[in-house]
Amino acid sequence: MISLSLALGVAITCAPVRAQERLSLMEPAPSVHRESPTWTWVMLGLGGAMVLGGAGTGIGALMVQGELDAVCSFTCPRSYGPLQDAGRALAISTDVLMIGGVVLAAFGLVASLTLESEVTPEAETLSVTAGCDGNGCFAAVRGSF
Repeated sequence: MISLSLALGVAITCAPVRAQERLSLMEPAPSVHRESPTWTWVMLGLGGAMVLGGAGTGIGALMVQGELDAVCSFTCPRSYGPLQDAGRALAISTDVLMIGGVVLAAFGLVASLTLESEVTPEAETLSVTAGCDGNGCFAAVRGSF
């Protein structure tokens, strides 16, 4: 982690400020960091993996169909029954994986864009403080990345 700190001093004369007011000016605003829950991104990834799996089974189903088309014109011999069953199973698997994957990925994407959870930041991201006293005014900017 690289940390970058920058402090700026500005000398501007202004009316004196009591010590209590100066302290209230120097307190940084509380920072709240929000991000999407992890499970939404996991659902998006699983949906994408299901779609890729569906593409694989779809290619297998098309290969079986091509082989059956080359041999069978209107009817197939009984010896090709297991190949027909395998092609049917691959086609059903493709449908289930593709439809389920698209639905799961869409739900994960919508949930990741709409749901937010509060996260405690590990490091300060940015804080700006400013104040004035009898000698002048100052400003300080501090951040890390």
